[in-house]
Amino acid sequence: MAQYDITKKLTDAGVTAAEVNAALATSPYNHPIHDAADSAYARSSRDYDRVMAYLAKLAADKAAETVKAAPVAGSQITERQISFIMSLLGRRERSGEAGGFMAGPTTREGVARLTRNQASSYIDSLTGRY
Repeated sequence: MAQYDITKKLTDAGVTAAEVNAALATSPYNHPIHDAADSAYARSSRDYDRVMAYLAKLAADKAAETVKAAPVAGSQITERQISFIMSLLGRRERSGEAGGFMAGPTTREGVARLTRNQASSYIDSLTGRY
């Protein structure tokens, strides 16, 4: 039975053999990784494949979190746009005027979730420039 040294792959992924064993163990006695003092080995090609699939999933999850957390450059609404939209909404509320071609959020939190392009269209609608 061949063993596959996966020490570097675990280190690169930022996980320990114990964490992978806990996630992939099929029983308390059957762990896919043998954790030696200075290295970790997959016990078989099947275990190696399972560990690699698990590490790939971890990497994909981490990448998805990074993409979700990082706003797309240029897509965030500016504070100035938020303030302007809120003033336009207040003005419309006081005047009783409705209209515009676009329905949109009426709270500061809702407006803050708009992209720059959406905010620009919303401003055009609220000012009647369409």
